[in-house]
Amino acid sequence: MAVLMKKIILILLPLIIMLAVYLACDPFEVLYSYKTHYNDPRISYNWDYNQTDNLMRNYDKFRYDSFIFGSSRSKAFLTRDWTEHIDSRKVFHYAALAETLYGVEKKIKFIDRRNIHMENCLLIFDTSLLAVTWNSTGHMFVKHPAISGESWTDFHLTFFRAFIDPTFFLTYLDHKIFGRVHALADNRLVISAMRYDPVTGDMELPDHERVIRENATKFYANPAIFYPRDFNVKKYSPPVIGQTQQCLLREIKQILTAHKTHYKVVISPNYDLNYLDRGDLEKLQEIFGRENVYDFSGINEYTRDVHNYYESSHFRPVVARRILDEIYTR
Repeated sequence: MAVLMKKIILILLPLIIMLAVYLACDPFEVLYSYKTHYNDPRISYNWDYNQTDNLMRNYDKFRYDSFIFGSSRSKAFLTRDWTEHIDSRKVFHYAALAETLYGVEKKIKFIDRRNIHMENCLLIFDTSLLAVTWNSTGHMFVKHPAISGESWTDFHLTFFRAFIDPTFFLTYLDHKIFGRVHALADNRLVISAMRYDPVTGDMELPDHERVIRENATKFYANPAIFYPRDFNVKKYSPPVIGQTQQCLLREIKQILTAHKTHYKVVISPNYDLNYLDRGDLEKLQEIFGRENVYDFSGINEYTRDVHNYYESSHFRPVVARRILDEIYTR
């Protein structure tokens, strides 16, 4: 029996060590309470969890009444730029990595349930966001249980499984002990640090902006990232707004109407030059009002210029500022 117990302990010892490190370090900041999140700028955190936690913690102090919703692409819309166009300074950027229509609808319902007034709302949409109507999977994308209403146990198991993946665990230890960052950490450690504002929820990429200022030519010279595009051919994304999407969008509209919210819907100017499907655009205009929907997809002054992007997925704040100036002066 003693021999068997020793074997069992030896087998379980690596897991016990990893659990001890996980509980001690809380690498993804989901176990304990924090005054601010994103304390290690090299960790890829779950924005959905952190933003929700910050909103709940800070609301009594800052009394937010204006919200930006969207995916990581929406981070280009900085709250300080938006406040120049709205009658409020109490703005919160409620974005999530790879955000979905499910996530946006759940967040707006969450705010409504907590009796938080929404004076202004900026919705940053694109095809990839509009397509998904279910909870995301994976530790960086799964929704906060207060948003999804799903199991806390499953939520925490998702993070622990991500942590004990040897690809991440070993590189995480190397990062914590020696300060090194490896590209093979499955995107759970990031090379370029992010700057986070715990009050507004804004996220910026100062490393990228610095490199662009110092040598823009070199920054945009990589054809694998900034691939050539054909401006002579119109391409359309596949239609994604079906019955389920329409139900979620109408739920959003109903809540915004109840709050008498001043809202605008912006279709992102994505690098791929794909226009939003015309049928999807018409459905958005029907639900939210043609005067409130602004389509910047496809080929236009913003998407033509490669210098408006950090890479092929994210446009820069300079673009968002110009869009805000345009939609608030039309």
